[in-house]
Amino acid sequence: MSTANRLVSALILLKKTKEDIFYDRAHKLKLALLFIFPLVIFVFSSLIQIDKLSKRAEQLTNLEQLTALTIHLTALLHEFQKERGLTGMYLTSKGMQFSKALVQQKKLSDVSKKNLESYFKNKKQHYKSKELTQAFYVFYKQLNQLMHIRKLIIEVKMIESQGIDYYNVLNKRLLYIIGLIVKETVDTELTQAFYAYVHFLKAKEMTGLERAELGNAFTRGKFLPQEYQLWNKLESIQLLHYQEFNQLATSELREAFNNLSTELVFKQVLFLQSVAHKFSSSGDFGIDSYYLFDIYTKKINRLKWFEGKITQDLLRYSRSLKFESERSKRIWIAALAFTFIVVSIFGYYLIIDINRSVSRKLQEYQSLFENGSAAIVVVNPKTKNVLYSNHSFAKMMGFNHQQIPSLNMHNLLPKMQNNKILKQFDDLILAKTPMIEMVQFLRSDEHTFFADVSAFPLLIGNTQYMAINVVDITKRLTSKFKLEKSEQTLQKVLNSLNSAVTVIDPETLSLIYLNKLATEIREQNDEVEPIWPLLSPQAYRGGDINSLNKKYTSSELFYNKTKQDWYKVTVHWIHWIDGRLVCIRMLEDITERYDIELKNKQLLQENRLLLRRNYQLQEKERKNLATDLHDQLGQLLTGIKLQADFIYRQVITKELTLQVSAKSIIDATGELIKSTRTITNNLRPVILDQLGLTEALKELIQNWRRLKTNIEFKLNLNGDFYDLSDDIAITVYRIVQEALTNACKHANATQVKVSLSLIYSLKVESTSIQLNIEDNGEGFDSRDIHCQSMGLVNMRERTEALSGIFNLINNQNKGVEILVVIPIEASQQEALCY
Repeated sequence: MSTANRLVSALILLKKTKEDIFYDRAHKLKLALLFIFPLVIFVFSSLIQIDKLSKRAEQLTNLEQLTALTIHLTALLHEFQKERGLTGMYLTSKGMQFSKALVQQKKLSDVSKKNLESYFKNKKQHYKSKELTQAFYVFYKQLNQLMHIRKLIIEVKMIESQGIDYYNVLNKRLLYIIGLIVKETVDTELTQAFYAYVHFLKAKEMTGLERAELGNAFTRGKFLPQEYQLWNKLESIQLLHYQEFNQLATSELREAFNNLSTELVFKQVLFLQSVAHKFSSSGDFGIDSYYLFDIYTKKINRLKWFEGKITQDLLRYSRSLKFESERSKRIWIAALAFTFIVVSIFGYYLIIDINRSVSRKLQEYQSLFENGSAAIVVVNPKTKNVLYSNHSFAKMMGFNHQQIPSLNMHNLLPKMQNNKILKQFDDLILAKTPMIEMVQFLRSDEHTFFADVSAFPLLIGNTQYMAINVVDITKRLTSKFKLEKSEQTLQKVLNSLNSAVTVIDPETLSLIYLNKLATEIREQNDEVEPIWPLLSPQAYRGGDINSLNKKYTSSELFYNKTKQDWYKVTVHWIHWIDGRLVCIRMLEDITERYDIELKNKQLLQENRLLLRRNYQLQEKERKNLATDLHDQLGQLLTGIKLQADFIYRQVITKELTLQVSAKSIIDATGELIKSTRTITNNLRPVILDQLGLTEALKELIQNWRRLKTNIEFKLNLNGDFYDLSDDIAITVYRIVQEALTNACKHANATQVKVSLSLIYSLKVESTSIQLNIEDNGEGFDSRDIHCQSMGLVNMRERTEALSGIFNLINNQNKGVEILVVIPIEASQQEALCY
């Protein structure tokens, strides 16, 4: 059989083997499970939801029965409320009044009691809460004493408070049971409605207690001690329960209750309450207790009517919830059946489509194998003859696709290494090694290249072949060579530095590289105070990496006491040769440079002290000169002016020449006095010494406003500047004075703004004074002689003499901004060494 025929047979066998997969039962089962498993999950989830809806419907049915039970309980509560009121008034009158009404009310209470017992016999109620069962048990235990209590009441063998207390306990038990029924609800809105109902019942109970207490007082004709306070407390509690009811009830119930409250019987009750308040001390009520009991009973009956309205709303709402739950259950069942049918049909046709799609994909894979970029060749493991290769392998080897089947592996390998490589191939075929690295192949043009080789077995008919995957690694080897070359270059560069360098992996805290100097320092780690800890991975702080996005370089200074040397450690974050982010620590001996910088800093400080001393002496001389001009020359000129004025007044009118001369002396002397004042103020502003910096700046600004009416001057002062030292005050004044002169004479500005404020820094616990002067003028050219004038130099020197900061921002054609910051403590506490 020819090579071409063998290749065709191999491809047919491969195709047949692949087609047989589609008829494999296991494969069909997997495809079926692909859809059955999600469907089962959906069905299971739907059944859970249906079960939840069924339980909810059952709960709502139970809740409907509980609502009916609540109606029977409230009916009994209502009758006990009336019986309690009559009992209290009967005992208060010592059995002389209300006996018939009490007997009639007992019958009504017994009817409600029998109705409740009949309900329990006909309805088998199931409660979720054991607490509710226990509450019914306690209530009936208390109720069993009713006949005995009634007998004692008829025989007037107990006082009214004891009789009322018994009914209070019964009613509290009933209200407690109704409150527990609320906990059986399963809907939020229904729970809220039930709580509103409970608060209404408690308010109605307070009304019944109020009827009993007032009925006793009106029957007795006075309030007993503490009875009036108890009645007031009942009113307050009743009001609180009505407020809670209004907050929880629906808007329709609130509106209905507000309408109910406007009825006549409610107004009559308010009138009875006002009478009780008015005559609480004297007891002269003047109202028959029968009338009071009748009015309160009418009010309670109206409340009972409203209570029935609430219960009907509760029943209607619980039934609607039950209907909605059952409706949702039916919808879920129908949706489940529909979804199951649709998904089953869809899954069946989808599985068929997947089978067809897989067939198409296998054909695509076959085409991809033929035309893919991976170089694959099929070889007979015994003869080493080539059976087949794809286009990528033929192109890699430099042969035509038709030439490949006529070759043997001997033709594709260099002769010198032929036997060695073929032995490695035998190990690969026998699975002794998973891969052969850096195999040298021979192209058709006699050029060689290196490749990594892996293989997997392939069964064609009854013959086993090996499919060999060949990966050309020439580019990778070239890159590796370049990388090694770069590493060598990097090592030479780092070793040539005067700094010790360590490269640290921040993830593992391991050393990646040390230059020569760092290696020497590491070998000296056994010294008393070694330097190596500054370079070691332990010196790396993981928190540094958090600032990578902001700052890739940072540095610190360290002093070695043993060697008395200063070292600077600089940390760089860079991407290493392999692309990972690493930390580079560079240690440099800066002792000599540090000493020079320290000396320069000391010289700068001394220079500042000299400048400050110079300005202090200058201001002192100016102050003395200004004082002398003011005290001596000013007084002499004033005297001359007064004498000339005296001569002018004494000379007769005929001596006109003498009079004109005296007038000229007066005018000239006045001008001299003004000039003297101006010179004195320029030398040392008097207002600065007398009223402080704030008033001095205000006067300076005001003077410029008078001189330059076309310029708008603004002065903002934030802080108290009266306690500033003389040095700071005169410095700020001089800087403002010079800045205003420059802005008005050279800048052609139309607006000048001066701001002075105190800055409090909690971080360094210091206070500074900040001066900001800005104008909207033309600015200036840095090459102009004006920008190098003595005025700007003096402003900078004055600021730096007080350890301050002077910044000048020149915006061409937009103006100039001067920012001065002077620390107050430093200038006031620093001592001059003179």
